[in-house]
Amino acid sequence: MKSGSEAIFGKRTLYNARRHDFELLVHIETSRSNSVNG
Repeated sequence: MKSGSEAIFGKRTLYNARRHDFELLVHIETSRSNSVNG
């Protein structure tokens, strides 16, 4: 059974991973729109 701190760390890691994916997606969308407009 996991300790409380491990569970919290796991959730934090998952959150950071999702946030990173979101920022990457935004960056790709921004680059794409810049290519179209530019």
